[in-house]
Amino acid sequence: MEEERLMILKMLEEGKITSEEAAALFEAMEEHTERVVVTIPPQAHVTTDDVDRDSENREQWDRGAREGVSGDTWDEFSQRMEDFGERVGQAAEELGERLSDKFSRLGEEMEQRSFGFSLGNWFFGSNYQFDDTITSESFGTQEGILEVELRGLNGNLSISSWDGSGLRAEIHKSVRGGSEGEAKERAKQLILTKIDPLHCSLVARDQNWASSSINLKVPKDRQYKLLIKTTNGNIHINDIEALAGDIATTNGKILIANLKGETLRFHSTNGRISGNLRANGCDAATVNGRIELDLNGVPGGIYRLKTTNGRITLGIPDSWPCMIDAKSNWGSIDLDLDNLTYHERNSAPSGGHKRIRASRPGQGQSSELELRTSNGSIKLLSLKQ
Repeated sequence: MEEERLMILKMLEEGKITSEEAAALFEAMEEHTERVVVTIPPQAHVTTDDVDRDSENREQWDRGAREGVSGDTWDEFSQRMEDFGERVGQAAEELGERLSDKFSRLGEEMEQRSFGFSLGNWFFGSNYQFDDTITSESFGTQEGILEVELRGLNGNLSISSWDGSGLRAEIHKSVRGGSEGEAKERAKQLILTKIDPLHCSLVARDQNWASSSINLKVPKDRQYKLLIKTTNGNIHINDIEALAGDIATTNGKILIANLKGETLRFHSTNGRISGNLRANGCDAATVNGRIELDLNGVPGGIYRLKTTNGRITLGIPDSWPCMIDAKSNWGSIDLDLDNLTYHERNSAPSGGHKRIRASRPGQGQSSELELRTSNGSIKLLSLKQ
C-alpha cells in the first residue's frame, strides 16, 4: 500500500487536500482497498514529471521507459496504477458522502453539544426548535430578472418554483440558550431578511449557537439570478430557470432537478454534484465527491467538470455534436458514444495521466466538454432523446 500512501502525501504536499482529509483518506484506504504490490523491473525508469510534453517528446520518453521491459509487465503495472487511482477516488467519494451527510445533520447534533457558550450555558443551556414562515406577495410583481440570495450555516438550503404568487420561505431554526425565552429572542435575529419586488435575500448570521434550514418557493416561469451558499449542509434546486447561478457548499451535496440556465457554477468541498441540467454550459468542481450530470436541451456552450477525488459521469443527448477533452491522472476514461473521431489518445507508461481528445459531428453548435479528475474515472454516456 506504499504507492497509495505516497499518492495521498503528494496530494497533501500540493495542497489538494488538507491534513485532516489526508488522515481520513488513510483510514478510508485501509477500510476499502486491498494491498497491491507492484514490482518494477530494475531496467525501467518511471517518472511522470514530464506528462505535459508534446506528443513527439512523449513518444521518445515512453520508448526509453519501456526499453528492456516486456509489454505484459508494463500493461500490468499500468492497470494496477489505474485501479489504484480509481480506488482512491472511490474511497474519497465515500468519505465525502459521509462528511456531507454528517455535517448536513449538524443542526440535529447540536442538541447534544454546546458551542461557544459561557460556563453556565455549558451545563444548563438547552436546544430549542423553532419554525418560521416568511411570505411576500410583492416578490415577482415587476417585470425583469429576479435575484435570489440564500446563505446558510449548519443547515440545508432548498429552492423550487411553485404555482403560487409571491414567495414562501419555510425556515427551521435550532437555537441553544439558557432558557426558551433567550433562545426565542436569538431565533428572531438569526436570519437577515430583505425582500422587494425583484430581490430576495435570506442570510443566516454566523452564530455558533444556532443552525437553520431554509426551504424557499418562488414564482414559476420567471428567470432568476441565484447566489446560494452554505456551510455544513446540502443544496437542493428544483424546476428553476437561472440566467446566472453561483451555487456552493463546503460540506454537503448539490442536488439539482430540471435546472435551466445560462452561466452556472457549482462547487462542493465534500459531497457530490448530481442531477439533470438544461444549460448553455457550466463549471462544476468538487474535491471529495463525484459529479453525475445528465445534459439536455439545445447543444452548445462550454462544460468544465473537475474532481480531485471522485469520478465523473456525464450523459449527453445522442444527437449532440460535441468536442471532448478528457484527462485523468489516475483513472480510466470511457467514451461510450457513437461516431467519435479521435484526435489524441495519450497515456503515460506508468499508467497515469491519460488524455483523450475527440469530437462528434451533428446539427447545431458543438458543446465543448472539458473533463478533469485526479483520482477517479471519466465516463460519457449517450442519452436517447
